[in-house]
Amino acid sequence: MILFRKELMISLLLICLVFVLLGYTTIEEELITAAKIGDKSKVKQMIEICI
Repeated sequence: MILFRKELMISLLLICLVFVLLGYTTIEEELITAAKIGDKSKVKQMIEICI
């Protein structure tokens, strides 16, 4: 489970990095704020938009 969480965090960081490279700063900021608040549904929604 810990390994899964680590991989999830790495993939989230990569997604954020891709956003920065593409210039989607507003979406990336929303992801970070949602993650800070702990709004899992919001984060999941954002990731689904990416994919």
